[in-house]
Amino acid sequence: MILDDGGDLTNMVLDDYPELVSGIKGLSENYYWCHRLYDRMKNGHFHACYKRK
Repeated sequence: MILDDGGDLTNMVLDDYPELVSGIKGLSENYYWCHRLYDRMKNGHFHACYKRK
C-alpha cells in the first residue's frame, strides 16, 4: 500500500520501480493527485485505478 500526500512517492514508484507495481494492493491519494493518476491511467502508465464517487 502506498499512502502518499502529494503524489511524489507514487510517481517515484511508478516511474523508477515498475517491478513493484504488481504488488501494490492499495493506493490512497489526495484530491489533487487523483487527477494526475487518472492522466497516467489514460496514457496507459498505470492500470489499477478506482475512482470513488
